[in-house]
Amino acid sequence: MKSKESNITCCPICGRDRVNYSFVCKNKRDDLNTFGEYVRCSYCTHFYLEMDYSAELSNYIFDEHYKNVKGNDSKIGLRRSLGNVVRKIIKRCDGSIIFDSYLDNIEKDSRVLEIGCGPGRIARQLIGKGVDYVGIDPSLNAIEVCKTIGGGQFKRGILSDFFFPENSFNYCIMDNVLEHISNPFDIAKEVRRILKKGGKFIINVPSADSIGMRLFKNNSLNPWVPFHLSIFSSYSIKFMLKNAGLNSIIIYFFTPVSYFFLTYRQIRLRKDEILSYDLNKRKDLLLMVFLAPIAFLLRQFHMGEQMLVIAN
Repeated sequence: MKSKESNITCCPICGRDRVNYSFVCKNKRDDLNTFGEYVRCSYCTHFYLEMDYSAELSNYIFDEHYKNVKGNDSKIGLRRSLGNVVRKIIKRCDGSIIFDSYLDNIEKDSRVLEIGCGPGRIARQLIGKGVDYVGIDPSLNAIEVCKTIGGGQFKRGILSDFFFPENSFNYCIMDNVLEHISNPFDIAKEVRRILKKGGKFIINVPSADSIGMRLFKNNSLNPWVPFHLSIFSSYSIKFMLKNAGLNSIIIYFFTPVSYFFLTYRQIRLRKDEILSYDLNKRKDLLLMVFLAPIAFLLRQFHMGEQMLVIAN
């Protein structure tokens, strides 16, 4: 929504149109010649994408993305031949194990809604432990992949397409999804309505407080035109959740060590080159071990590339 006083789109979190910072970003991850401007709200410090963008385009792009994806595929990951012990040590240092730990602690027989379930990575983990799982996603291809899992319920669409009854779920999960949505505040209010008393909203999102955003701006991994419509700061996501009626909020910061490699590659990209996600070379895996302590330090100073947010 455009402000009457300026040409700036109003902030999707606080509704104001005052901006104190902006930068132009080009998509370097996909074969899309797209540019956009990210602006930062001077009131709630939220970054949002200032460009014309339709939900239809988003759905089409993600349908294309999931065409050849299997349920256990991952663009960013460690080679399986690297020992489980080493992988767990790296994840503990960089903090990326925190999200999986929260999922592991979800009680059996809990009712869980995952908004933006993708090809079902989390669905497999939760259905396998006996959780009453419901997954929704606008991508038809993603839903078709999920239906091969066996168990759970999968529905194509966005949250506003389904009027779930109040107090329906013990947990609502959004794993790297909220940043893709044009109306995150409306989503937060709806989640608050459908959560049971004491239920938890688990969110994993890119962070505007990260070292990458502070130093590299448009070369950080967190801006992604036209996919990332929002980049939350710790303040803006707390502001949104509190105004939606979710008062108990805990935030953890973490940086998967693969982000160091990908940021470095993105900075060095030549014109018209596309970012490669292949991190399975032996030298890359060895460097991850040495970079893990740096990721640990970034966690301590709340400058990780990702934020895990738990609200109820």
